[in-house]
Amino acid sequence: MPSVIGLTQIKEAFELFDWDGSGAIDVEELKLAMQSLGIVMTPQEIVDTMQKVDKDANNTIEYPEFELMMMEVFESRDTKEEMKKAFSYFDLDKTGNITIENMVEVARQLGENPDDVRENLAEYISAASGGNDCMTCSQWVAVMETMKGK
Repeated sequence: MPSVIGLTQIKEAFELFDWDGSGAIDVEELKLAMQSLGIVMTPQEIVDTMQKVDKDANNTIEYPEFELMMMEVFESRDTKEEMKKAFSYFDLDKTGNITIENMVEVARQLGENPDDVRENLAEYISAASGGNDCMTCSQWVAVMETMKGK
């Protein structure tokens, strides 16, 4: 089970990827949230997860559903390798760092308005990197491991 810090970070991840502030995550938001947490899933795994977790069958995942799902996912995955894969997904220019521009571009590719997410993503990177404007793979993995409760 994730630590209290991990639960706090799961909540922060949920809020970060609830782009429209609706209090729920749709399929596209779920895909990006999972990738940011170091969990790389196929499109079919995303759909299957959504169907399994979406108890009220409204095609979205509300926070209680998301938290339960994340606790299960963290317990059942080899996340270290998946964290590194997820890092490489965001490191678009292959510099060994994830910048705000990298994360904004990924959000844009997923159909989000970059202006709507830039501030939240900048705060996420700053918190994860100790105040820097980019984060390394080791910082990414450290944050993800903390979320897992290691």
